[in-house]
Amino acid sequence: MELTPLWERHGPGDARIRVFAGVGTGHVRGPDVLDAGERARAARYVRRGDRIAFVERRTAVRQVLGEVLGMSPESVPLHTDAVGRPSLDGWSVSLSGCGAVAAVALARGVRCGIDVEAVFDTRRARAIAPLLVADEDECGRDARALTRLWTAKEAYAKTAQVPLLDALRRARAVDGVRALVAGGTRYAVHELPLSGRFPGQPELCGAVVCTSTAPTL
Repeated sequence: MELTPLWERHGPGDARIRVFAGVGTGHVRGPDVLDAGERARAARYVRRGDRIAFVERRTAVRQVLGEVLGMSPESVPLHTDAVGRPSLDGWSVSLSGCGAVAAVALARGVRCGIDVEAVFDTRRARAIAPLLVADEDECGRDARALTRLWTAKEAYAKTAQVPLLDALRRARAVDGVRALVAGGTRYAVHELPLSGRFPGQPELCGAVVCTSTAPTL
């Protein structure tokens, strides 16, 4: 898998968010660059396909971080927190995947989260609509609109490091889902340019959510 630049935004000072995305190949090429913890986590996956996807994505993330930081992928001091989220001192790192597509958001100066989902089919849209009913006036009720709102709230959950169910209940969409407000804090929502980006893959929606301490982000 090769992750290539998808989207970028700059803010005041060194505030910056970059998003990279790519499509998995179903196998891993090149040297093993994962650390012992990542290899142990990969070994815990029961399904071979899940194990390969994890290794492929983490390898690609380390390659991107290595290029950004000017070091070899295996030297990147990437850690994993208690719930499996990647972390890197001085950076906000967030990962998401949908089918063969993977995306990573890297940020400095702000916290960020990313989510990518296939546009909901009618059945799933109906199932999740009650969880998002409070935001209907901002997003509408069609499947794409509900998917867009879901990605924003799941990305917010990663940004704020709260459970997804809490995010669905607490975060309220404003300005046509260009922002979320939770606990008196405003979070900027950026929709990712995914439509038609990956031929042969499902139609996708994606969002990056960041703390809005940097107004232009």
